[in-house]
Amino acid sequence: MTAPANWYPDPSAPHQVRYWDGAQWTQHVSVAPAPVPYAVRPRLFYALTKSMAIASIAMAGCVVLLQLLAAVFVWPGNRAVEDKFVAGGDIMDVLTTYDAVSALKFLLLFPAAYIVTCMWLWGVRRNAEALNPIARHVRERGWVWGSWVCPVVSLWFPFQIVRDVQAATNPHRRRTALIGWWWAAFLVLNLTLNAYSLRAGAGNDLAEIKAFDAIAGIGEVIGLLVSLAAGTLWAAIVLRIERNQAALLTEIFPPTHPHACTRTMELVTGGSGVERWTISTPPWRSSSAF
Repeated sequence: MTAPANWYPDPSAPHQVRYWDGAQWTQHVSVAPAPVPYAVRPRLFYALTKSMAIASIAMAGCVVLLQLLAAVFVWPGNRAVEDKFVAGGDIMDVLTTYDAVSALKFLLLFPAAYIVTCMWLWGVRRNAEALNPIARHVRERGWVWGSWVCPVVSLWFPFQIVRDVQAATNPHRRRTALIGWWWAAFLVLNLTLNAYSLRAGAGNDLAEIKAFDAIAGIGEVIGLLVSLAAGTLWAAIVLRIERNQAALLTEIFPPTHPHACTRTMELVTGGSGVERWTISTPPWRSSSAF
């Protein structure tokens, strides 16, 4: 996406603005950063993402909780399978609490986490494009939804999307390893999710069944530790992006002095509705919506 020629915040010096000629930065700079972006963009398409951010963090916490339950109940579940085999029964007929936890995790929690997280990521991606139109995003916005479920590219596309959103609204342009560590933990977590399929695997005798069950149990414990790390890092990433975008929004539309007369500004939210905001002192306060 190419931004039109105009004055924008200088990537190398946040306290000033630099002129963008439509293709590249010029040498022309100005020391009046705040009024210029407001003058050229009196209406800003900005998505309110706080509720989705909280929901996404809550989903990450639920994943950790169910992973804890899986790590606890996998061991008695394994013993029930082994006892059934010793008794000469069909181990595929054994249903345990571990099976119920795994079904809840795969059939309900993961789809819900996918939907909520993509809704939040879609919103902050739109905000990143609005707040910093010249920022580079290596993937189109549609990949926010498709990158997680498409084979092969799901190994790196989601990482790139989150990385670019963070970079677009990073006020100090600081590189951080936080997203890289989160993505590494996420990939390891996906590997441990195969632990359930290894439980009571294609064993022909008790020794093989015990071996498969042991691998499944260890996998669930590792999955618990990795999910805790991935969930914590994801919460930190979400909060950082929300904080950075709120700070950048305040820079573009600065509040008036607390003793000066207030003014109103219109933010076009959600692509349709318009909210009227009364600006006095941070944080922003919504006075009415229509």
